[in-house]
Amino acid sequence: MKLDRCFHFGSVDAMLRDDLLEKLRRFLEVHAKTRILTIEPGTLTMYVLHSKTQNKTTREKMINYKLLRLKEILLDKKEMSVKDRYVSEFLLEELYQYYKELG
Repeated sequence: MKLDRCFHFGSVDAMLRDDLLEKLRRFLEVHAKTRILTIEPGTLTMYVLHSKTQNKTTREKMINYKLLRLKEILLDKKEMSVKDRYVSEFLLEELYQYYKELG
C-alpha cells in the first residue's frame, strides 16, 4: 500500500489550527459551563488547567488526559505537523463524545 504525501503550507496550517482551536473552545465552554470569548492560547490554557482541578472520577481523568495532550499539541507548540493535526482531530472527536450538546 502506497501512501501519498501531502504538504501543507502556512495559510492552510493556520486555518486548520484556528478550526481546531475553535472546536477546543466550544468543548471547554460546555465542559466548564461558561462562555469563552476568544481562541487565544493563553485563555484556552487557563480553562484546560482549571479542568485539571476536577480529577476525581474516571470520566474526569479521561477528559483531563485528552485535554492535556491537546494543550501540548495545540497551545504549547508554535507549528503543527500534519500528524499533530490528525492527533488533535482525533482527541477532539473523543472529547465531543462526552457531551450530547456537542454531537
